[in-house]
Amino acid sequence: MKNLIKICSFLLLLSIAVAGCKKDENKVVFQNGTAPVATSSLAGSVVLEKAKKDVELLRLSWTNPGYSFNTGVSSQDVLYAIQVDTVGGAKFATFATSKIDLSKSFSQGEFNNFLVKAKADGGLGLVPSAANNLRIRVKSYLGSETATNPTNLYSNEMMLKVTPYSVDPDLWITGTAVPSDYTNTPPQNQKFAYDRVSNTFTIIKSFVPGKEYKLLTTSGAWQPQWGGAPATGGTIVENPGGGSDPSAIPTPSVAGDYKLTVSLSNKTITVVKQ
Repeated sequence: MKNLIKICSFLLLLSIAVAGCKKDENKVVFQNGTAPVATSSLAGSVVLEKAKKDVELLRLSWTNPGYSFNTGVSSQDVLYAIQVDTVGGAKFATFATSKIDLSKSFSQGEFNNFLVKAKADGGLGLVPSAANNLRIRVKSYLGSETATNPTNLYSNEMMLKVTPYSVDPDLWITGTAVPSDYTNTPPQNQKFAYDRVSNTFTIIKSFVPGKEYKLLTTSGAWQPQWGGAPATGGTIVENPGGGSDPSAIPTPSVAGDYKLTVSLSNKTITVVKQ
């Protein structure tokens, strides 16, 4: 009986060992791939413009890395991450991803929003209106996008100098109360400063009695247009487009410098003498 138990135990261990060997023989092992070669439709320097946010900025193209395993060429979908960093930066950030496709295009607005978005939110955190030297690359991989993925392959780096614009909302003053008179393309010194915390716009202007002004939120367009408040401030009225424009806001009866504070969300303007 003891011998029978020993024989059975031996056969069991032998079957486990054989099964283990077969499992090792069938194991799929990643062997290699070729780093993708990337090209860009854009080079040199570019100043991004909010008015052109929907216009295509660049198109990136790259080659297939041709991943292979011990079982042959991979049949898995190859994934790609377009990564961007500043020259001299410490860490690339993933701007966009692509599946299978070997090219991807981006508008000015898409690229700009990524550049000025805070690093904590996945962007580069760049300062608007300042030129930045960037390096762009394409990372290919299988499975999940992690820094330690053994299938990660990185393309050549492409250089680009970019000046992003602010994504904060805009507000301008126009009318006989300001040097430009009425125009839907007011100069920069007639643009309000925006406070992200209070969501308000402020500007200081020198007024004389008997003049008037309106507010515009889109350079080059007469609507949306804001006005309709009394000289001392109060509720403002909007024509978002297609309707009747509000009346102009008159300047105060006493000449001097005035601070205008506007809340478009609350539809109010305050007018305070400085």
